[in-house]
Amino acid sequence: MARVIELRNLGDPEGVYLTVGATSVGFSLASSGAALGLDADVTGDLTGAASKIGEAAAAPVNAVAASQTIGSGENGVVTVSAATSGVAGNSYTVTVAEGSGNDVDLSAVLAGTDLTVTLGTDGGGALDAAKNTATLVAAAVDALDEFSGAASGTGATALAAAEAEQDLENGVDGTAGEAGAIAFDADFLYLCTDTNTIADANWRRVSLGSAY
Repeated sequence: MARVIELRNLGDPEGVYLTVGATSVGFSLASSGAALGLDADVTGDLTGAASKIGEAAAAPVNAVAASQTIGSGENGVVTVSAATSGVAGNSYTVTVAEGSGNDVDLSAVLAGTDLTVTLGTDGGGALDAAKNTATLVAAAVDALDEFSGAASGTGATALAAAEAEQDLENGVDGTAGEAGAIAFDADFLYLCTDTNTIADANWRRVSLGSAY
């Protein structure tokens, strides 16, 4: 059964050379062609021609989850990340509020796209450091299906004040690709190791370097 390698020209290198087992395959971009099928048992050197199957506007990228931090200090920061990677996570916000009343429990509640972390209080209504450590806040966030939470350092430092609403940011959509797809530009060879959607991170890249 043939294995099909897909090539896309993202830039303008003179050619690209691949090795599959004992088989060396060279491509010149000067002539036209399509995908190349390789039998699993083929041996020896093969030289062929393949043009771009479709130009991409940019190099393939992996999905990145939107995130934001709350708290402070080496052991008191909580990173709040969208559970699903991609730009959709940039629509979430996170706010830290102080609990009002006596013996309020720490909580993390999502309403629409707005996440509110409410800090716990003690019997006198003051913020209770024992209830509000970064570790406990991260666990409360992590309990929600839409988010993951991670504390910095030991996580022992408590969040000690309200924090204004912040947007989760820097979410990136991954480049769609089929398993085995290969793309290249002047600097890198990109391989899609499994089917990639906008929420996946299955692209790997290797520097082309200067070797021939």
